[in-house]
Amino acid sequence: MRSGRNVTINPVGPANAVQAPQIKQVLSLRTGKVLEARRFIARHRHEDLVRTRSHVLEAIYAGKPRLVCAVCQVPVYLVASPIKAFFFRHRTEDGSCPAVTRSFETEEDIRARQYAGVQESDAHRRLKRLLLRSMQADPAFTELAEEQTWRRADGIAGLRRPDVSAAFGDLRLAFEAQLSTTFLSVVVGRRAFYRSQGGLLVWVLASFDPDNRRMTEDDIVFPNNSNILVIDDETTAASEANGRFMAKCWHRRPDGVGPAATWACELVGFDQLTLDLEGQRAFLVDVEGLEAARRAQLEADRRAAVEAVHARLRDEFLAYWTQPFDPAMTYIEHGEIWSGFDARFAALGLTLPEYYHGDQQLDRRIKVILTAKTGQPVGWGYKRLPEVAHHLHDKHPELLLLFGHLLRLYGNDQALKAQDKTGGWGRKAVRLRQEISQGSIRYVTDASWSDLLIFLFPETTALLKPERKERVA
Repeated sequence: MRSGRNVTINPVGPANAVQAPQIKQVLSLRTGKVLEARRFIARHRHEDLVRTRSHVLEAIYAGKPRLVCAVCQVPVYLVASPIKAFFFRHRTEDGSCPAVTRSFETEEDIRARQYAGVQESDAHRRLKRLLLRSMQADPAFTELAEEQTWRRADGIAGLRRPDVSAAFGDLRLAFEAQLSTTFLSVVVGRRAFYRSQGGLLVWVLASFDPDNRRMTEDDIVFPNNSNILVIDDETTAASEANGRFMAKCWHRRPDGVGPAATWACELVGFDQLTLDLEGQRAFLVDVEGLEAARRAQLEADRRAAVEAVHARLRDEFLAYWTQPFDPAMTYIEHGEIWSGFDARFAALGLTLPEYYHGDQQLDRRIKVILTAKTGQPVGWGYKRLPEVAHHLHDKHPELLLLFGHLLRLYGNDQALKAQDKTGGWGRKAVRLRQEISQGSIRYVTDASWSDLLIFLFPETTALLKPERKERVA
């Protein structure tokens, strides 16, 4: 949305990238991947990218940059153009990189020029007075001071002079009245300073129009969980009338995945806010948390729906696989059913044999799994589990260890022992363990059809995929 010369971007809409950035690719030092700059920007929502640009700059100040120019390896951070299109800028430039992202005028020069006469404007002094009056009305706030210097407790050089400071219980608070010219570097630097000193930085505005936001406001609102505090005549009168520090809290409504953001404003007591010292945030509504929970629920619902489809396919396939061959059906009819299954599995990236029961390895593996799962021989023509174990030993030794692991997985290993009335299988198992301990690989199962089997029997994933300690049934 455009208001005068200001451009306001829908916070839940996609972030905009400049059309022809100087830095076209950046390297992630965390993943080692080269990222296309415009694609990286466009895949974020506007408010998410605003938060990200704060994190990126904070990492540079901490000496642990996250992103560097893919050409010259100099740390980079995100900058917004006047129309709030983003691009990457080098932290420093010495002419060695073909990408030129900085002007001859330094940020410090611009800041000095913009701040001249602004910081102590009448509007700024008035906002500080209203803030002081609001807290003076509330006995929960002590040690109130205006423009009091904070020095680093560890003796290292560094200080800040917040507009208003106070103690709120055991927590030290530093209030800053936001100026329209506040650089992101100033915001990030102050957050880091007060966090390091165990204090909480709280930004306040004299007014807020969510449909006419400057970039300097976005840099404060969105890292603050999409909440912002406003102090004005109305809130000050409410504070003095109630003996409680009151403020207007604007916050984006956590509307999930809607196409446009909606905002709400509530008159609240400061004691209703969540004060996040580590995150340097003071907010009424946990927009990020609520939306994360909503996304998690949507993903859980999606996964449940997918799993229901998969479960139905498993049930239908195994019912067809295990049913006796129906002589009343023609081979053409069987072929049509099989083709239907083949298409459904192919959509999942899984392959079936060309024909129904057309691969003996798969056929035997399914029978082994179903036998272990049910505790009854399935498809072997035997009545007891020891008979299946003897058969596998003699005819298909490569499936014997798998059978033993599956029996334990499904809790039917004791059924095998109970049905071994003569002890014949138990004596044989002792000898097999000795063979395996001596390095025999005769009883080891290969990975044939493992992807399909894991889909049909998800609980077998750990047995069919990773290496495992071999043990005889």
